Amino acid sequence: MDCRSFTVLKRRSNICCGDAYMNWQSAAISFENGSHIEMLFSQQKKRVLFVLKLPPPYGGGEIAQQYIYHVLKKEHHFLLFRRKSHSKARQGRLSPANLLFGLAMIVRVLAACVVRRPKVVFIWLPKDLPAFMRTVFLSSILRLFGIKVIGDLHGMGFDFLQRRAQKWYYRRSINVFSAIRVLSPKIGERIRDSGFHNKIVPIDNGILAPRYMKVRTSLFEQPLRLLYLGAISESKGFLRVLDLLKALRRLNVRFSLNVVGEWTTQQFHQHARQVIRDYQLEYSISFLGVKVENEKWKILWKSHLLLHFSDWDGQPLTIIEAMAAGVPTIATPVGAIDEMIEHNVDGFLIDRVDQAVHIIMEMLAGRIEYDAISTSARQTFERRFMLEKYIHNIDKLVRVYDHATSDSVSENR
Repeated sequence: MDCRSFTVLKRRSNICCGDAYMNWQSAAISFENGSHIEMLFSQQKKRVLFVLKLPPPYGGGEIAQQYIYHVLKKEHHFLLFRRKSHSKARQGRLSPANLLFGLAMIVRVLAACVVRRPKVVFIWLPKDLPAFMRTVFLSSILRLFGIKVIGDLHGMGFDFLQRRAQKWYYRRSINVFSAIRVLSPKIGERIRDSGFHNKIVPIDNGILAPRYMKVRTSLFEQPLRLLYLGAISESKGFLRVLDLLKALRRLNVRFSLNVVGEWTTQQFHQHARQVIRDYQLEYSISFLGVKVENEKWKILWKSHLLLHFSDWDGQPLTIIEAMAAGVPTIATPVGAIDEMIEHNVDGFLIDRVDQAVHIIMEMLAGRIEYDAISTSARQTFERRFMLEKYIHNIDKLVRVYDHATSDSVSENR
């Protein structure tokens, strides 16, 4: 099913406490030939409450949960939280604003449960310790009222499991969730090994892509149009991207790099700018800030390669978006990435920067067929990462727990 447009018509009624919002929106999603994502929904009373965090910041989890709301809003109850002034730099910090947000969230979720009386609550699962503790506390209260809580984990694990005391707390609290949705079987094994004993459900992410992405054609020739898309940080591999550019310059390869995203810290921003000056890359890199919807797709459309050299990741929407656009990705095999990309088929997996340099030089020499990789990437998107499949599996998951059956949920393979 090809997407012609994704039009969201909003009617909002907001109740605000601090930075927390509950929004009731009316959304319309238009597809080619006027058809819609359709599923067989029952007419029974709504007994599932989705507690979702929407952009900003424009992380993969926030964007994926926004899709859930837009498609399923008429079938289930929703409680939405949006922090209009939030950013990647403020995420996970112990600050008065974050504490106020956490308190407001607990009060609002409990109030919604009193009014709506759901049987199942589907809630985003934070990866930093303070927000994780807040969600565990809230989920423990919900369990006292017989409500099943499903955690939605966007990432390869939890950021805080480095110290013994934190591991002790995690192991004694994580099983408050009846189930955890993860991004891949590999990540599910990691969560199982960490001490979670209940149901683990791997479900691929899914997105909407403009229809024109299907007919993309591009010659792999100089100057190369390279793309970095996402949070700009050391852990996301930005310094390794700069090392790649330095190596390409030494080989007299002409290129430009578009950087789309926001800096995670001012300290890293200053350090990266100094590295750029040291490598004499100032005139080869364009920082475009955060781009969404058509602006982002237009940048993808013009790119030859996506560079994703992350140390810590789940199943990045950026790679899925690149696949939808037929843009091959060179990535490190962390999280679920090596389950997304088949090396030398629909993208490339590397451990070192020199391997990325070799791949690029082989494509320039014609020894790796760029068009074949591009076509295969688009086919992988259509087979695994379409929005219909993602929403179907999320809806199936919550309905299984709503009906309290032993039905298995598809692993979306």
